[in-house]
Amino acid sequence: MFSGMNIARACTGVVKHAFFPKIIFPTSSSPTLASVQVLLLHTSDVDCGKYTGRRSKKRTKRFLQRAKPEILDLAFAGDMAEQPSVDLSLPRVDYQQSEQVKVAEEAVQKIFSLEFADGKEVLKHRMEEMRLKMQKNPTDIFSAEIRIALMTVQIRNLIPHVTQFRKDKCAKSKLYLKIARRKKWLKLLRMLDYSRFVWLCNELKIKWIPYPVYKVDPSRSATRRREAVLAAHQIKFAKLDALKKELSKEKDDFMIYKETSLTEIERQLADLKIEQEKIGFDFDVAMKEQPPHFKPKVHRMR
Repeated sequence: MFSGMNIARACTGVVKHAFFPKIIFPTSSSPTLASVQVLLLHTSDVDCGKYTGRRSKKRTKRFLQRAKPEILDLAFAGDMAEQPSVDLSLPRVDYQQSEQVKVAEEAVQKIFSLEFADGKEVLKHRMEEMRLKMQKNPTDIFSAEIRIALMTVQIRNLIPHVTQFRKDKCAKSKLYLKIARRKKWLKLLRMLDYSRFVWLCNELKIKWIPYPVYKVDPSRSATRRREAVLAAHQIKFAKLDALKKELSKEKDDFMIYKETSLTEIERQLADLKIEQEKIGFDFDVAMKEQPPHFKPKVHRMR
């Protein structure tokens, strides 16, 4: 027979090793081996405390749903068409003028064709085709139209690659840089020659989408400064209007005074029997003369 103290010690050791909390037996009856066996069999009924909570946290982390990657949106580029297909039977750019390739066997011509070329050679062929299509004359190499057309070929060549390989950040940065550079040249061409700009957009199937205007919320000090400047301008223009009204009134009074004075002078000359031509005085010319223009001096506020 096991004594009560030994059974309790054994049970406490087993329970402690199994991460069970402390077990308190009722005082009315001493623990027996059967009661300890029944207690150890029903381990699911015992609260395991911090250990169960810690394991449940670790398990839930495995089933956390990861956020899906954002879809690459390139609508701001304005491209309404994809890269057109290329005839792979054509020779490469470096061998188009070669007479030896033209008279060579079919297998040799196939080796020197675009079918056996890499991506750089195909892109070079596309750019040469676009240059010949957009040129005004054979010497037209660095015009805005040629630059925009060649950048369009490069952009449409990079878009499928960046869409497929999302981790290629270097290609993505190059694509965004070329789109920004093309927008810059499109804006310049739009300012210089709008008709040519419209023709090029229709030819390349590009939609003009300018960048939004950069807007900065004014600070409190800037708002106060602007209000002070507006108030100063209102005061200045109010004073100028008052001065103009005063000058116009003085001008009317002066014209009346001038007319009466000239009439008096003419009467006196007639009384004295002095001809106006001899003294160089003409009444009609004197009436038509206007007073000198007076421009008020306005000091700017600093």
